[in-house]
Amino acid sequence: MQKIHQADALAPLPASFRWREAARTFAPAKLLQLMRAPALAGLSIIGAVLGGSLMGVNASDRSVPGDFLYPIKLASEQTRLALTSDKGERVRLKTEFVDRRVQEIKIIVKAPEKNSLRVRDAALGLKRDLDTVKNQLNEVKEEASASKSAELAKMVDENTVQITEELNAVKGEATLEAKSAVAEAQAQAVQTGVAAMAVLIEANAQDEGAHVTSDAEVTQVLQNKVDGLRASITDSAERMRSASASGTVAQSASGTTPQIATASSTLSEVKVLLDENKLG
Repeated sequence: MQKIHQADALAPLPASFRWREAARTFAPAKLLQLMRAPALAGLSIIGAVLGGSLMGVNASDRSVPGDFLYPIKLASEQTRLALTSDKGERVRLKTEFVDRRVQEIKIIVKAPEKNSLRVRDAALGLKRDLDTVKNQLNEVKEEASASKSAELAKMVDENTVQITEELNAVKGEATLEAKSAVAEAQAQAVQTGVAAMAVLIEANAQDEGAHVTSDAEVTQVLQNKVDGLRASITDSAERMRSASASGTVAQSASGTTPQIATASSTLSEVKVLLDENKLG
């Protein structure tokens, strides 16, 4: 008995061995063989369905508006958003989707068959996503720290600047019918960028430690925006004058001239405020 107590305890049998022995004891071998085939078949079906779904989602990533798989692409994006609880991460994720919309527009415009309707649908999708980013950023501003709000605002502004430049290049290749839709998406990108700058300036004013970007850098960014808008207004005014001289201007465009004058005046006021360093 003393030797038994001093001996090492036997290691427990592996779980797989215990299950196999129990199965042999309580279930006949033929029954196990009959059950094995349906079980393997079921697993194969599940694997095929899941594998097919994943392949479909991966294939949809390359789709554009008008493609059969495009709704799957949008659904997968909404699923990713729904599974993201942090509002800051939702802004980052939605910004990623905005970049996708821009690439879709570029793919459609460069396609051999110029489909203005598909460009318009893609541009509308971009406008919606940009507007969502703007609203999400304002929600983050209300709840997150000033430094986090400033960081996200800077990211969104830099992203919208890039989008504006890319869409400006796309307009040169788009058909006449598609240019209007692209220009509207470009205007939405500018608005979202301006809203991001407002959040950044407000965050910097609230917390000195939130200065992700210095006031000098903010001033330069705003100056670049003013210069870009002024150039756009000048171009629009020139095209209006040319169209008016040739008699091709539409009657609905007659109300545009006062808007151009108002915009120019507003930008002049902005220039004065920037020179006085009144960022707010």
